[in-house]
Amino acid sequence: MGLVRAFTQQATRLPNTSTPTNPSVGTSPSIIGVDRSTLKNRCTFTVYNSGTLPVILGHGNTVSLATQVARLEPTDFYYEEPSACFQGAIAAMAIGGSTSVNCEDLIII
Repeated sequence: MGLVRAFTQQATRLPNTSTPTNPSVGTSPSIIGVDRSTLKNRCTFTVYNSGTLPVILGHGNTVSLATQVARLEPTDFYYEEPSACFQGAIAAMAIGGSTSVNCEDLIII
């Protein structure tokens, strides 16, 4: 047998940080992702519906059934594509009551 050496190549990575949150959302729109349009430093934004009711998401300070970007059923996952990530506020609203979601806002620092 010969000698085998593992070679690990270092990938260049941008420094980043994420801020996980677990907000409760109700039947009125609430902001779950802060507005980053001035800094333009959001890499991606993820939402997991950890509750028992459907949740709708919207770009901006409000959301409605007519303006939703996505509807998440319980256990659904949504993320903003890094190449075209929305930089403004992200709003959420539960359909039919109160529920919770898990969010993560990944930003360049």
